[in-house]
Amino acid sequence: MITDKMIAVYKKFNGDIDDWARMGTADDKLTVSDKDWFIIDNFLQGFTWIKTGLASESFVDTLTMELSMFIDSKSTIKMLKTMVKV
Repeated sequence: MITDKMIAVYKKFNGDIDDWARMGTADDKLTVSDKDWFIIDNFLQGFTWIKTGLASESFVDTLTMELSMFIDSKSTIKMLKTMVKV
């Protein structure tokens, strides 16, 4: 499950997985795995497509279902949505 703490680490490195891999602390790397990082990236991309009107209705439905499977709380979803810059 993606948590607020994971999002905070992702934001700390501005979404740059290479910076996280090179400069992240042991705690940063225990908090977020490579897999988690890519899940966060995918949700941000999905929210960007929605915000720009590029997402189909079925895409929105699928994303909503995936949010319930991979995100731990509404506050985490809100954090993700505020990171989308279009």
